[in-house]
Amino acid sequence: MTYYPYLRGRQYELLALRELLAGGLLSAQVIPVIEPVKDMPQVHQVLKIFREYENSVGIVLNPNVGDLASDTDLDTKFDIYGHYEMNPIMGELGKVFPVILLNNDAVKVAKHVQEKDESLLRDNGIVIVSEDDRGRIRNLKEFKFHAVASSDSERLTRDLRRNDIDTKRILFSDPFIKRENNAAYALKDNQDEFFSDDHLWYKKEKYEGFGDYSIVGDNYTERGGMPKAVALHIVYFDKEWNLRIHHFVSGVSDDAHETPMKFVQAAKQLSEWHSEREQLRYERLTLGMKILIDHAKTGTYPGLPTIKKLTIMHHLELMGWFLSERPD
Repeated sequence: MTYYPYLRGRQYELLALRELLAGGLLSAQVIPVIEPVKDMPQVHQVLKIFREYENSVGIVLNPNVGDLASDTDLDTKFDIYGHYEMNPIMGELGKVFPVILLNNDAVKVAKHVQEKDESLLRDNGIVIVSEDDRGRIRNLKEFKFHAVASSDSERLTRDLRRNDIDTKRILFSDPFIKRENNAAYALKDNQDEFFSDDHLWYKKEKYEGFGDYSIVGDNYTERGGMPKAVALHIVYFDKEWNLRIHHFVSGVSDDAHETPMKFVQAAKQLSEWHSEREQLRYERLTLGMKILIDHAKTGTYPGLPTIKKLTIMHHLELMGWFLSERPD
């Protein structure tokens, strides 16, 4: 059973991975896939840490978004991942493996990888296919890889079959519903939502694993700024082990100086909610949730990037608990 959370290599995502690894809280059954959006030394450093801890991680070689999209030459991209070091990160102990998006660069990138080491893709490499990629599925015949990651789409399944692509498959979805603003999550019908049950049935459908975009979603934007309301997106299990998501939302105002107060409001909601659930066998106090609750108790504000980091840490640790330690 393997879970593949897809992260874009933002600093708060990389920090989430580092802290989970350092705390021994990233299960071996949780294998992140990182699509770097910037040429940051932190990406290289995190890959080295994964190798040191002997945890597996996938790295996207042909990003669709950010600074490392198609304008960057392949040698530069491979250098970021340490491929030309004396002791290369990629492939070492089989822990850092290549991931290819089935975009216009896919065949060129795959062949570049195979020229360096044909076993990298064949033994561990994953190709991620979306509905937008259907016209390029025939290109998968031009290189060998370990598995295809795609949605549970009848059209994609049919197209793979028509093109004689017989390979292992990973179920990939984007269950996070992106609202127009944080305040919209406070609406009655939005505050508590179904998130996913892929973890319950993917094996029955003969998928090798499952993945998603965590509580961030696939939509990528460089936009920032202070929100009018602070929202904490917390996934949790119900009694049937379905994964749901609860949105803890502060009051709304245009005053950026009130952001710390708004965070404390949302964190106190989380603390009260968890107190009501902590005796349930399907509730789990993760490190990320504990730190958020501690901030509620002390009335302290860690900053918006740290809040995102903690909610991602919670999700990844929770999934690792389900896959390896969940009580029956």
